[in-house]
Amino acid sequence: MSATPSLSPATPLGFEALYRQEIGFVWRTLRFLGVGAADVEDVAHEVFIIVQRRFGDLDPQRSPRAWIGGITRRVVLHHRRSLSRAERKKAALQQVPVPDAEHPDRALSRREAAQLVQAFLDTLDPPRREIFVLMTLEGLTGREVAEIVGTSPNTVSSRLRSARRDFDRFLAQRARAGGAHGHG
Repeated sequence: MSATPSLSPATPLGFEALYRQEIGFVWRTLRFLGVGAADVEDVAHEVFIIVQRRFGDLDPQRSPRAWIGGITRRVVLHHRRSLSRAERKKAALQQVPVPDAEHPDRALSRREAAQLVQAFLDTLDPPRREIFVLMTLEGLTGREVAEIVGTSPNTVSSRLRSARRDFDRFLAQRARAGGAHGHG
């Protein structure tokens, strides 16, 4: 095997050569920064998609490894935020507090209500679902939600109104369906 050429700011590399030279570095960096083994390949692909898209921005006077390292770090931060949001959503939707000595009828009603809300949430597109959950179920303010989702408070209000209208329609349809079954 021949020695791999070292990367220096003066070494002009094409994208493919840069990829071959740095994939190991990116892979190790992802693992060291806490990306799970199951996600490393996908996250590494994300890194190199950005590297390819921004390849023309690489300053020949700058270390390519440092440049790729910065991109890798930002992709890891984005990946962590995405995982954290998904975990919080999942945990919030799965947690229904049940008092220790709750009457069985009340426990059944709570479970049915939680299932009803979950069924409704499954009908919403992700932006409206996120806002509905954060404001209606978690009690955050419109300004807080706007900051979290990266949109304007007006957009948050509009999406919340739309989701609440859909919820009212969803409940009305369920009530009609329940009434129809009760007459049979």
